Amino acid sequence: MISERLIAIYERMEEDLIKLVAKRFADAKKLRLVNEYDWQTRMLEEMGWLRQESVKTIARLSGKAEAEIERILQKAGRETIDRDERMYRQAYAAGALGDIPVPADMSPRIQRVIQAAAANAKTALNLVNTTAAESAMRVYIDTVNRVYLETVTGVSTYTDATRRAVRELADKGITGATYTSAAGRVTRAHLDVAVRRAVVTSVAQVAGGLQLERARDWGVNLVEVSAHIGARPEHEIWQGRIYSIDGGTRKYPNLVDATGYGEVTGLMGANCRHMFYPYFEGYSTPATRDWDTKENAKVYEATQRQRVLERDIRKYKRRTIAADAAGDFDAAMAARTAVNRRGLELSAHIKKHPRLVSQSEREYVDGYKSTG
Repeated sequence: MISERLIAIYERMEEDLIKLVAKRFADAKKLRLVNEYDWQTRMLEEMGWLRQESVKTIARLSGKAEAEIERILQKAGRETIDRDERMYRQAYAAGALGDIPVPADMSPRIQRVIQAAAANAKTALNLVNTTAAESAMRVYIDTVNRVYLETVTGVSTYTDATRRAVRELADKGITGATYTSAAGRVTRAHLDVAVRRAVVTSVAQVAGGLQLERARDWGVNLVEVSAHIGARPEHEIWQGRIYSIDGGTRKYPNLVDATGYGEVTGLMGANCRHMFYPYFEGYSTPATRDWDTKENAKVYEATQRQRVLERDIRKYKRRTIAADAAGDFDAAMAARTAVNRRGLELSAHIKKHPRLVSQSEREYVDGYKSTG
């Protein structure tokens, strides 16, 4: 995928931040303090150290991320324009279009779309960076306070308390963003998930914005939305149809009104794989598909299960990294075993559903080693 290099940068950032926290538990004596005053003093010292190290980690990697987002969006823009331009030229040669507009690379409106998307993407990544630093501090405080209380009250031994705390640290990870659904449900996303969402959204902004501007340059008002099996149900109802960019008719409804284009839950929004391309009435041939709504729903459910297994694999890989950093050999071994078990389950699931495609990048966690 076009965003994988950027995702890898933030996967390394999350791994490094988790290690910063987990390594503080490697030496049990540092946390076995005799009174609350000593504990609070130690926490202030540790928090100051962690804040400095977190800022260093984020600064070291965020510069690479900014350069990568520029590359991603420029590439997305070129690929989108080149693909559509070939379609416009073919339609023009067939007499389906009138005049040829100014070349795309000379259009100031085209560059403004790319620049605006790049600015929005950088703002989103800066927010992710800030949230990550705050998350590292919060998860550290929560974790060590829990270990201290469980240990001094005799609820758990230090070893058991730290093992459980490090496991939960890996599961919660470092938050990159917090989302609130229309129903008010709050979701905290891992760094890689937050960045993937930001990148996909930015690429969609570039692609869609460029396509609409170029369509107007050519005097084209119709677009066809792509279709794929396994689409989420609310997208399945409008995929594979033809829409009007401006206005709308019974035959060709308005693109924004029908698909929610421009909204986070609509066409080319969060986690949407649909795209659109120019349609020339009387010249274009609408795409066909070889599935129905029931089959789409079955594949969608199978895909959701695939996503669950991929998330589990990433979770247990993060547990392995955290346990290794904390020096807990047994916990690391158990996590590696779970990775292998989930991997076999995922392979069997994909084999059972021929429409599914293995996506190894969704299982990847930077820094994970299959053996200790």
